[in-house]
Amino acid sequence: MTGTAITVGILLAAVVLMTALSARLAQGGPDAGINSVARWLLVGLRLTIGWHFLVEGLDKIHTPGWSSEAYLREATGPLAPYFRKLAGDRLLDKLTVGPDNTFPAELEIEWRAYFDEFVRFYELTGETLALAQAKYDQEKAKTLTWLTAERQPVQVTGAVPPAYLDELTMAQRLERHALLEARVREIETDIPKLGKELFKQYKEAKKELADWRADLKKDLDQRFAHLKKVLRDDVLLPLLPQMVPAQYRVAVTRPEPDPKKKEEFETKLKDWYANLPMTYARIKANQRTSAVDGNAAGEKLGLSSQAERIFLHAVIRSPHATVDELLPHVPARPISSWRLLDWSDAIVKYGLVITGGCLLVGLLTRSACLAGAVLLLSFYLAMPPLPGWPENPRAEGHYLYINKNVIEMFALLALAAMPTGRWAGVDGFLALLRPARWRKRPASDSVN
Repeated sequence: MTGTAITVGILLAAVVLMTALSARLAQGGPDAGINSVARWLLVGLRLTIGWHFLVEGLDKIHTPGWSSEAYLREATGPLAPYFRKLAGDRLLDKLTVGPDNTFPAELEIEWRAYFDEFVRFYELTGETLALAQAKYDQEKAKTLTWLTAERQPVQVTGAVPPAYLDELTMAQRLERHALLEARVREIETDIPKLGKELFKQYKEAKKELADWRADLKKDLDQRFAHLKKVLRDDVLLPLLPQMVPAQYRVAVTRPEPDPKKKEEFETKLKDWYANLPMTYARIKANQRTSAVDGNAAGEKLGLSSQAERIFLHAVIRSPHATVDELLPHVPARPISSWRLLDWSDAIVKYGLVITGGCLLVGLLTRSACLAGAVLLLSFYLAMPPLPGWPENPRAEGHYLYINKNVIEMFALLALAAMPTGRWAGVDGFLALLRPARWRKRPASDSVN
């Protein structure tokens, strides 16, 4: 969402709120016993909570790869096993081979989504598509060997420092991960009984587990980065010299490009950007649409070959990109492969946005308050501030039983008992359309 759209939305909401407020206060009604100052303060409370929900939700939506998995994996309290089961462990799933040593299904989903986006983004067909597929399959085979047979040097923390270097297979690394995690869970079981006596052991055990997981993730990320590098260097880069106008072409040899040639090509490529007859912004303005078509723009620029237009399409999508950056972003996980955690994350993200938006404009206010209270209750139950447990390191302040989630939850429940949406919001307009539902009947009507 752009800054302009947000500003317009806020202004529109303000107009709706103030108009409804003026209309409602002028009418009096069954809430006349609550003075205007109290109404203003209650409406202000609703707006601030709504703004908090909306900003939190938008931030999660616009954060690539956001997931509640890490939060749920750190769950504490009686319901912790259920929240951890909901979270699962995608890192381990990506590193665990399937039956008969097949490529991990979870890793296949991530890699295939990227590869499909790469093919779609560059409109690869024919021999180029076949080459890309062959490189993809080759990297999968290498990664499967890495997961099943190769030994990797790993820093291992022993019972007595210092750490030592050992060569372990992925299966052995996952076995050690299971032992470290079991140690953390064992200490967690004893914490309610022994309390602070175990805090130091608990923190040390969690740190050792976190460091081990970080090494696993780093090595896996390197495999994914290598896949993208192969697709760039062996599939995309050889095509680029033929995709730009002749005067800017430079031969890039394979399999390993000459660094000087590659640097020269990148320089010429940037020069080509600078000398385009029409900039990205002007193309976008002339097209009068946010989605600029590479073929249409190519015709405007006088590019004759389809290859040039395909490349221009990529440049338009990333107008300031260098050769190394002309790759698509990792796409979101396909809905067809969503697990329970993905649905839970979607409910949290869009639930926050919808609830916050309704609270801001005063639409279905009481329902929105109840929905927000349910969300906050779920956050609280995942990590309640129980006595005898280490404090949440991300918490602002010190809590015992009650934290900010509980306070905000009860504030929403209190607001659900008040018609703040009628005082200032769309609900006020809806009520004005049906005055008999909220206005007091005249006293004479109740006689007899």
